[in-house]
Amino acid sequence: MKKKKIIAIMLVLIVTTLFAWRIWPHSLREIIGANDEPFDEISVNITEFGVDNSSLQMDVYKVAMSPADGTLYDQLLTLIEGTKFRQDLRNLLPWDVNTVSSGRKNITHSANLMLTGAGLDHGCHITYHGNQIVSFSIEADSGFLVYHPTDRTALDLLVSYTKEHGALQD
Repeated sequence: MKKKKIIAIMLVLIVTTLFAWRIWPHSLREIIGANDEPFDEISVNITEFGVDNSSLQMDVYKVAMSPADGTLYDQLLTLIEGTKFRQDLRNLLPWDVNTVSSGRKNITHSANLMLTGAGLDHGCHITYHGNQIVSFSIEADSGFLVYHPTDRTALDLLVSYTKEHGALQD
């Protein structure tokens, strides 16, 4: 009887710890291991999907900002650092996660961000796969870390910012 009680308590502790790990939000700099220095450059590519007159339409917008851009850089930095991220259970796998998708068929936007500087040995590549899944590629030879943004409007804010301050690519 005591053995069953101890096993039940251990199981509850494990489940509680896993739940807390899963829902605890992390900052961008915490995830990628960046220091408090400014990023040398933040580059954002937004891909917008749609159908126009029964044909597929895809527009790509791009913006790149550095600290020299002043207020525009600060606005973009505030936008990307303002979102916290929650762990995905795939991050517990003992092998690298090499593919990530949103799992949805009706994605209308995706965003790719590239961050350099701030003490990062390699640049950090971040991809928003719709508004619910974000993947981080921090080192060139490892797989992805998968997270969920706490702010589901983060992608929409990035899209708006990039369309307003970036350029439509040909």
